[in-house]
Amino acid sequence: MDGADVVTVLGWLSTVAGFVVVVLTLRDVFHTLWHASGEGRISRGLARVLWGATGRLGTHARDVAGPLLLVSVVACWAVLVVVGGALVYLPAIAAGGFAYSSNLDPATRSPVVDALYVSTVGVSTLGFGDLVPRDGWLRLLAGAQALLGFSLLTAGVSWVLQVQATLVRRRTTARFLVAVWRTRADGAPPPGDAVLAQATERLANVHVDLGQTAPSYYFRDQDAEASLAWALHAADDLASRARGADDGALRAGGAALDRVVDELAALLDRRFVRTGGDGAPERADLVRRLARDHGHPAPDA
Repeated sequence: MDGADVVTVLGWLSTVAGFVVVVLTLRDVFHTLWHASGEGRISRGLARVLWGATGRLGTHARDVAGPLLLVSVVACWAVLVVVGGALVYLPAIAAGGFAYSSNLDPATRSPVVDALYVSTVGVSTLGFGDLVPRDGWLRLLAGAQALLGFSLLTAGVSWVLQVQATLVRRRTTARFLVAVWRTRADGAPPPGDAVLAQATERLANVHVDLGQTAPSYYFRDQDAEASLAWALHAADDLASRARGADDGALRAGGAALDRVVDELAALLDRRFVRTGGDGAPERADLVRRLARDHGHPAPDA
């Protein structure tokens, strides 16, 4: 194999590697935004790193963990798409497949830098026109990359809005559950079956939101009574009292709420808190760990 053959093989390897990087990135975007798991490998890995790092810096450092996670994941997607595109463009640029504007001297240019430049311009949809592809397939590829860059921007904005809506529902649910739970101390009568049904539905929505938008867990609630720990504790106590009531409708409502609490506790333990026990986690222990994880005092018993 002579030098020309080696260059050809390396060019094909670079092109294939570039397409693989882009495809894997798009797969991660799909898993994060639309898959039932609600997270891709990139978001899951960055979440653990950022959550652990901010935790070591103190409770208030975790206030930025969630927003920083969203920014980091979107930035990582963009960088990977740029690198993947650059790997595809690199052999073509080295072989003279791109035309330079009159004020640029190809002999003084670096193919690697130019490949990254073309890919960045393509993803950002800027289109300066100082370095353009000659071949038809490269022109089509550049257009496709511009569409991909616009799609990534749209996906990133949609993801942020999705997470914000999830946080609003979670915090509203927590405040509702804690307010109902507080009525015990105020001497009010036990909540009726309609209130229990509403609590069950709201908590079930929190379960679905956490399952489909996993990064929302890493947004720390500054108010303890809007947190997951307090919501779980309040729902657990409401379900326990309702199950011991004389009224059959209350007992049924308490059983349904207890089932939802158990399923949410299992999800939190399996994907986020990781107490390490077998089977369903001890609820009191899970509440303490959640409260500590998010820097809140554990709710009163």
